[in-house]
Amino acid sequence: MSQFVGRWRAETTSDEVPGYTEFMPVLDVPEHVQEMIKGRIVTLELALEGDTWTSKSSLEGMPGRINKFKLGQDVESERMDGTIQNFRNITDGDTWIEEITPVSNPNGNSIVTKRTVNGDVMDVNVTIVGQGASISFKMLRQ
Repeated sequence: MSQFVGRWRAETTSDEVPGYTEFMPVLDVPEHVQEMIKGRIVTLELALEGDTWTSKSSLEGMPGRINKFKLGQDVESERMDGTIQNFRNITDGDTWIEEITPVSNPNGNSIVTKRTVNGDVMDVNVTIVGQGASISFKMLRQ
């Protein structure tokens, strides 16, 4: 899975992603948080040391989130809006799959993010499970 290692930057701002406006309310993101992230670029840095991954994700100009994990391991994390969630990363062939389930809101939506890399382009698809809502965008290796 070495093709995922590196620093990645979204090709477009968050609100330029087709379907963003419809997707965010289904994701249960409060309106004030939607406004904070509008027009910002997502970055993701993935590093691998032994069998431990480090993921640093952020939005331009905002504090980032750092998680350390092993593939298949459940990890608790906090979203920008304070919502606690569990995430688990696995691989299926050349696809990196991240499954996020809510903890602090048991009735919240689960999310599946699938990433594939072709050269210096990462294709990202985020789906809200059972809601028929998804967005797709590209990230470029920096």
